Amino acid sequence: MFGAALVFLLVLPACTPKNKGEPKLLSLLGADDQTTEASEGGVEKNYDALTLLRRGEKFYDKEDYLEAVGEYQRFLELHPFHRLSPYVQYKVGMAYYHQIDALDRDQEPAEKSLAAFEKLETDFPRNLFAEQAKAKITEVKNRLAERQLYIGKFYYKKGAYPAAIARFQKVVAQGNSVAIKGEALYYEALSHLDQGRKEEAARLLQELLDLGPQAPFRGEASRLLGHIRKAVPS
Repeated sequence: MFGAALVFLLVLPACTPKNKGEPKLLSLLGADDQTTEASEGGVEKNYDALTLLRRGEKFYDKEDYLEAVGEYQRFLELHPFHRLSPYVQYKVGMAYYHQIDALDRDQEPAEKSLAAFEKLETDFPRNLFAEQAKAKITEVKNRLAERQLYIGKFYYKKGAYPAAIARFQKVVAQGNSVAIKGEALYYEALSHLDQGRKEEAARLLQELLDLGPQAPFRGEASRLLGHIRKAVPS
């Protein structure tokens, strides 16, 4: 029954705004509000797989993601080889994903979301959620890179160039999207230029231009590079 249920997961949308269009299993589990509440508040908590999953799904549907993660993690700890474990691991990642806040806030949920999706790929390489997880991994990695870029630009504006450069280098090394990598290269070049390191700035500006037409700051980079090359003959 549950093997067949998994086939239909991807076409069962959740109804809350954040969860709209996501895989939803609660209705297929025969969850009953009265039964589930009794499990949550009863003297003897039931830790069988489906009861844990029902509780997790109910919390998730209410957007109570911290509680949902708790139930999902208990499921995975107690039933690591259950046929629904890949689904539960995916939902752990999504529960953390929905807690990701603005760039100027703590990005721990993003880090935990990334770790959960990567664990799904490692522990369950052949799973129904591989494509969604891969897309989320890319998205969250870019998000974390944007955070590093945000901090780097903050240091740059304060004139703390070594700290800024360290952040920009981390973004470039991670191999993120062209837009993020290009912006990091541009501000790293400016940081070196403001310290009089024209040759290093020129190298970074050329690397930015080599990213292609989709790279940001191409016009500014080209003009700066022209000025530097005039000032520093090859």
